[in-house]
Amino acid sequence: MLSTANFAKNRLQGSIPPEVASLNRLRYLDLSSNQLVGGVPSALGAARELETLLLNDNFLTGSLPPIADGAWTRIHNVNLARNRMQGSIPPSLGALRSIQYLDLSSNLLLGSLPGSMGSMWSLKELRLQDNQLFSELPAQWAGMTELRVLNAARNRLYGRIPGAWGQGMRNLRALILHSNRLNGEIPPSLFSIRFLQQVVLSSNLLAGEIPSSIVQVSN
Repeated sequence: MLSTANFAKNRLQGSIPPEVASLNRLRYLDLSSNQLVGGVPSALGAARELETLLLNDNFLTGSLPPIADGAWTRIHNVNLARNRMQGSIPPSLGALRSIQYLDLSSNLLLGSLPGSMGSMWSLKELRLQDNQLFSELPAQWAGMTELRVLNAARNRLYGRIPGAWGQGMRNLRALILHSNRLNGEIPPSLFSIRFLQQVVLSSNLLAGEIPSSIVQVSN
């Protein structure tokens, strides 16, 4: 049974055939850097053996498929960056306990950031930049204890940066939230994150003082 399908970096056109989801043993699917159009087949959201899904750099449209119960339990890498995906981020993504890399950047995604994503305990990189997300930052995301990189720049995010993030995201290296509408003060707890190397909060509406805790960040 086919377990790997890699057709990346070609000139493939047309849509993704829904029959791909019927490959019961498929673990690795890479269709990136082609000229594919249409939506992501909803049947892919029911795949049970899939570990890697790379659909970035195409012309895909439509909404992200909801994840069926018991599906995507092994998935660790999902990349849909640089497409034309629309709609909101499905809360069912929060059920993905094994995922480590999720890139939805440079699309047309709308709506709020699901608090349920805070249950993605294994997630190391989350890239949501260059969308049209209109949301507060969920305090529940403090549950992403393995997160290294969070980039949600150039959206329409508003409200305060949750102080709980500084207490929960203990492995964060890079926090990139520039070009949004965030307000309030920078939480001092942010700089208690031992491994923090990069903080980019420019072009927001932040006020108050720079926390003195910034000197606590380890060199």
